[in-house]
Amino acid sequence: MKINNASEEGLWRTAAAALLGIVATGLSAWLLVGQKAVGREEVMQMIAAESPYVADRRAIEERLDQNSRLLTRLVSDVGEIKVEQARLVERVESLARRSEK
Repeated sequence: MKINNASEEGLWRTAAAALLGIVATGLSAWLLVGQKAVGREEVMQMIAAESPYVADRRAIEERLDQNSRLLTRLVSDVGEIKVEQARLVERVESLARRSEK
């Protein structure tokens, strides 16, 4: 069965117009949406610099640093208290020996 040339020409025109419409739609969508899309690197930079968790992390790190300094000071104070306690124990024992004589 042979289709006459007039209907073949209309078929090709319709196919070409449909294909051209698809290409034009894809191109315009890419130009309007695709070029404004955020890339992976931009997202990573935004997370690293602008995330609300960054401020929380800084606050937590500062608090941990304060706690570390406080613990270091307390360890030093406990060491001094132990030395003072040992001195006082020695003094009490010395006084107890004197009172026994």
